[in-house]
Amino acid sequence: MTINFETLAQEAYKEGASEEAKNTLWKALFDLEYWYCLAMFEEDKSYPFHLNHMGKPTLLCFTDQIQPTELAFRNGLYPQQLEKPLMHIKPNEAAEYFAKFEPLGFGGVCFDYDFGKFHVTFQELLEIQEKFSS
Repeated sequence: MTINFETLAQEAYKEGASEEAKNTLWKALFDLEYWYCLAMFEEDKSYPFHLNHMGKPTLLCFTDQIQPTELAFRNGLYPQQLEKPLMHIKPNEAAEYFAKFEPLGFGGVCFDYDFGKFHVTFQELLEIQEKFSS
């Protein structure tokens, strides 16, 4: 069964959204095998692609492999013939991995940038992970 994260995010983050709607979204996210990030490379290190959100660099994370791949090709980040460089992050390890970017001035994580976009700070993600991670 395919989960429509766009609809879940709209319901969870609309004005007056219920706690149940947010819980449904985050439970579905933590039930995924992986979250995906476009990999950027600097020397011999890779890190997740980021953009500016509310004046701070923000990591981009996706619920499937198609969205980041299409985003990369559409914006000329990678030539079509290259293998799609994606990072696979286990949801129950994400908060700890992403937290190392906070001292560098990053403001959080933005999920599913092209549609259903929603943002959380690293602290919010840690709290959510503690609640929903298996």
